[in-house]
Amino acid sequence: MDIPLVPGTDHLDWEQVNRNDLYASAVWQKLRSNDPSLTELYVGQTHGLCPRHGISWGDLGKAIGDSKHLQILSLSVLGPRSLPYGIRASWEDMKGLFKGIAKNRSIQHFFFRGGDFFEGRVFTLLTPLLKRNPRKSLTVRKDDALSYNYELEDNEIQGLSSALAKSSSVWGRTGLYGFQASGLHLNTEAGGGLIRAVSRHNLQTLILQFDVTLQWARRRVRIAFGNWLSQK
Repeated sequence: MDIPLVPGTDHLDWEQVNRNDLYASAVWQKLRSNDPSLTELYVGQTHGLCPRHGISWGDLGKAIGDSKHLQILSLSVLGPRSLPYGIRASWEDMKGLFKGIAKNRSIQHFFFRGGDFFEGRVFTLLTPLLKRNPRKSLTVRKDDALSYNYELEDNEIQGLSSALAKSSSVWGRTGLYGFQASGLHLNTEAGGGLIRAVSRHNLQTLILQFDVTLQWARRRVRIAFGNWLSQK
């Protein structure tokens, strides 16, 4: 079966995949068979594959982990505290999903968005993935199925900071080459920890979205990344 593409591009139309079980089944078979033509995968409530298509979180994670051709993974999950849209994912669901994903060595771009990051605990599941194949880019954004953006809470920023710190190289020779995050509080203790964790990676691209009117936050960014910024 031909899976529909976004008009004028060579990208799969993930919204149609989500709405049509036949399209979803075709993508699932490509993923399970390690089809080299499947280099991008979207997993979410309104776009891409989801358990509504009869796929367990654990089986989905295993298939992603076994893939040798996936380069881009977009994961959008609504947790138990999210607004009432789409599919709920439990903490056990997330552990089953990431247990498999952590084994992947081919993914280079990881987009992680959600309405509920389980009080920051979900980011601890990122650490094995980043350690196993560190030279990748990571984008984190907090929103819901309607794409309303929210600010990360301090415990979520702390969880993200811990994952970034544990996955960086002591000598700065490995780690993320790209990092982007929005909804940040950088003028708090948690924000300072995130800046320190990010600065340990040998980044080529960095995008931080925060309130630029906060002078303390701007000063922290300049101190941590002043040399890096002057070289770019």
